[in-house]
Amino acid sequence: MAALLLLVAGMQTAWGQGFRVYKSDGTVAQFSLRTDSIVFYDGIGTDEDFGPFTPVNQCIAKTWYKSKSETVTFGEDGTTNYMDGATYEFLPYQGTVIIYNASGAPAGYFKVLKVTAEQMIVVPAGSESFSVWSTTQPPQLVTGITLSETELTMNAGDVKTLTWTVAPEDAENKTVTWSSSDEAVATVTPAGNKVYVEAVADGTCVITCSATDGSGVKAECQVTVGAAGQTYTVNGVSFKMIAVEGGTFMMGSSDDDSDAYDWEKPRHQVTLSSFSIGETEVTQELWQAVMGTNLSYFKGNKLPVEMVSWNDCQTFITKLNQMTGQTFRLPTEAEWEFAARGGNQSEGYTYSGSNTIGDVAWYDSNSSSTTHEVATKAPNELGLYDMTGNVWEWCQDWYADYSSGSQTNPTGPSSGTYRVKRGGSWSYYATNCRVANRYYNTPTLTNYALGLRLAQ
Repeated sequence: MAALLLLVAGMQTAWGQGFRVYKSDGTVAQFSLRTDSIVFYDGIGTDEDFGPFTPVNQCIAKTWYKSKSETVTFGEDGTTNYMDGATYEFLPYQGTVIIYNASGAPAGYFKVLKVTAEQMIVVPAGSESFSVWSTTQPPQLVTGITLSETELTMNAGDVKTLTWTVAPEDAENKTVTWSSSDEAVATVTPAGNKVYVEAVADGTCVITCSATDGSGVKAECQVTVGAAGQTYTVNGVSFKMIAVEGGTFMMGSSDDDSDAYDWEKPRHQVTLSSFSIGETEVTQELWQAVMGTNLSYFKGNKLPVEMVSWNDCQTFITKLNQMTGQTFRLPTEAEWEFAARGGNQSEGYTYSGSNTIGDVAWYDSNSSSTTHEVATKAPNELGLYDMTGNVWEWCQDWYADYSSGSQTNPTGPSSGTYRVKRGGSWSYYATNCRVANRYYNTPTLTNYALGLRLAQ
């Protein structure tokens, strides 16, 4: 649209008299005069009525809203908030507002194309774009949407909840809409300020939350159905490693946890790099495929291997790495707890994947005094099975008391007498199966409630 310039042929009582309106190309815009307004036939809009224009100075000396967040105040005393210490002057014979900076030098020019008691249309100097200023504050639009999670890892059939908040608090319309980029992978069901995400089948999709006020603001959550990981096969036996994205968490138990033991304290901050961990405990069939023997007390291919010492586990891992060309190892104690808590997807459960231990674990009250096949209870947030219960799991670390300071990728002390074990087992109470609980044994000990899980 061509810019318009106002020229005054002579001062008149009403603004609608005595003005010529030129386009930026030098041609005159077509208009007709009324007592207090101008009707334009081109240049700004077809048959648009500008006016009334009087009294102009009173119209300008007020607060004008340039957008949903900007305001310009022109005071009757000649001051303005356009910039610090600035003043303004309106030149009615030029149809121009001049802004002077604090030192009195001209700092801004606005050509006035239309002014009424409620609206002013101006063209800033050097621009051919119109700015519409209004005395009525426009509706506050949404400037941001925050989701409780930006990534979800789920298994088919799982339902998780996303909550959302809209900024600013005084936004006029906080209504949002939800959509899934692939409903064959996950669907969404809104309910108040939350939405239920239901995993349908393996795959990935994007859940989008969009503002409905026309601001275009949206937020997204990446959903992965089916735990992301890699499967390996050794002598016909397959096992899966689950990728765990690095993050920061609070490790151990707090002083106000009535179930906590002293050796679970103090609670402290730990930051970990990304790693992978076994989807299940190492099974007897995998141990047999690598070692050629099965030391377990309870026999069964899909049962977790037990009766293996920490030293036995190191021998197993060395052979496994030779057979696969990989670098498997035992998890550090910090890695184990982070994974058991659900990593960055953690819902803060007491046990790995639930606050109801029977949903996720075989322990003394439901095990019938034996181990059970892996992955027969529900997984945790990362798709990991039996992190709580079934058999204790050796960790790489020597045992020592926790320190209170923040740590990054801790590996425990360089030497010691005992090695850490985590997770509880079929023969232990629920309190021993909490994700924060820790115990230890000599690295030569074997027990029919003690096995391992791989890391990488």
